[in-house]
Amino acid sequence: MPTLTEIVPSAASRDTANESVMAEMAAAIDLQELMVQRVLRHIDRVLETRLREATEQLIREHLQALLPQLLDEIERVVRESVDQAFEREMSASQGQPDRQKPGLS
Repeated sequence: MPTLTEIVPSAASRDTANESVMAEMAAAIDLQELMVQRVLRHIDRVLETRLREATEQLIREHLQALLPQLLDEIERVVRESVDQAFEREMSASQGQPDRQKPGLS
C-alpha cells in the first residue's frame, strides 16, 4: 500500500513513459534498418567491382591460352580454302581447250 509521501505514477505518465520507450525502440529499429541498407549497398558495390575484375582476368587468361589454337585453326581454314580454290581452277582449266598461257608467248 502506498504511503502519502510516496509518489504513485498516474496512468497518463505511465502511458507517456511507454510511448517514449516505444518511440526510442522504433528509432533504434529505423537506425538499424538504415545501417543494414548502407552495408548491403556497400557490399553490392564491392562485390560487383571484384567479380568484374576477376571475370575479366579469367577471360584474358583463357583468351591468351586459346590464341595459339585459334591462329592455327585460322591458318588451316585459309590454307584449305586456297587449296580448294586452286584445285577447282586447275580442274576447270584442264577441261577446257588449250588457251593461250599468259607470259610465255
